Amino acid sequence: MLKALALGLCTTTLLLGCDTLSVSGGDAGVFDGGQDPSDAAIGGPLCGNDEMDPGEVCDDGNLVSGDGCSSVCLDETIACIPAKVGELHELPGPSGRMVAENGMLFVAGQRFQSNPTFRIFDTSTPGSPTPLGSFQHGAKDYPTSRTFGLVFRDDRIWLAGNDPGLISLDVSAPTSPTLDFFKLNPSSDGHLALLGANHLLVSQSVAETPAVYDISTGSATFVTTLGNSGDVYSNVGASETLAFASTGNTVDIFDSIANPGESVAVGRYSHSDGFIGGVSKIEASGDLLAIAVRGPGAGEGIHLIDVGNPSAPNLRSTLPEKTEDMVLQGNFLFVPNKDGLRVYDVSDPANAVVVGSIVEFDFFASSVAIDGANAFLIGEEKLMTIEGLPGLCEPLCGNNQREYPEACDDGNREDGDDCSADCSSDG
Repeated sequence: MLKALALGLCTTTLLLGCDTLSVSGGDAGVFDGGQDPSDAAIGGPLCGNDEMDPGEVCDDGNLVSGDGCSSVCLDETIACIPAKVGELHELPGPSGRMVAENGMLFVAGQRFQSNPTFRIFDTSTPGSPTPLGSFQHGAKDYPTSRTFGLVFRDDRIWLAGNDPGLISLDVSAPTSPTLDFFKLNPSSDGHLALLGANHLLVSQSVAETPAVYDISTGSATFVTTLGNSGDVYSNVGASETLAFASTGNTVDIFDSIANPGESVAVGRYSHSDGFIGGVSKIEASGDLLAIAVRGPGAGEGIHLIDVGNPSAPNLRSTLPEKTEDMVLQGNFLFVPNKDGLRVYDVSDPANAVVVGSIVEFDFFASSVAIDGANAFLIGEEKLMTIEGLPGLCEPLCGNNQREYPEACDDGNREDGDDCSADCSSDG
């Protein structure tokens, strides 16, 4: 049963090492990093005595790998293999962007619905998301369209869109979220980003410059705007140190985190083909900026840009992805698309590579959210939970399973054979 499942996954993933997958016995699981073998006696003198000693994950009375328990007493059925958790969860109507925090999933209503509904799910049991509460559009108290992003802060969810332009929902009681703040004007293009701990950057309606709001008190107090009044901005994003706002042909870069009230433009990224079709998502982490551009045109794809020197942003590569959403977390980029989810290692943005994927879905994944070891995908009235993804699952050398970024794993931690003691190289 397990072997069939593993082989089935290999046909629907691009995870490295599937051609060497070998498992037997038990039900597949995913190592969640809860036990660090380096601090235990795994592979020590007690391994193989047919007793579970401290630090061992299994002990089948021998020191042979390939029988379900490796030669260093690690369970060979526990590995980082991308897989669905539970069944698809059917949603009552289409949904839009989402954000996940602390075992809770917050989902915005579909941006083109005339009566969108905001929903909250308990995801503490990832395979069985449980609906908790909802909030539906009423008399001008929920964006009626174009809600592209959500920000969670201090038991509040912030959303932006048309009519009104900006709202917050109090979700401290998840079963009954309530309207906490709303601002009728100006309307928004639906994008927003958290600047530091206390400020929001909100894309305003066409021909308006993005606005900065102080949200430290729970309401939104206008602070300033960013950008040039002659430019038309449509999307925003932020990293730990910089803010970003896109026009039809550029992304402007601002030093605005330390003092949002006195933001300074420090650079501009331009693409020779422009952003025909528009920028659908801006993600940034550290010195890396990721811009998802819709087609048609040569500018379509995900632009990976080094902004270590923000005055001279440097395009490192363009990924061939057409997506409405993505998440950049550490060195990994999670991209939903028409056939599933792909994970890129972008530690070297000039040579970004696919390191894991779940594809051949029966629905178009339109949005992704990350919480702990799980990714959540949504689209076409369906919600799916994914585990075992690179960047979210901790590989375990010595479990006889090749997991990214291992070069090999032969079930032991010894040099001088076909795999090094730390699984970093062959031979």
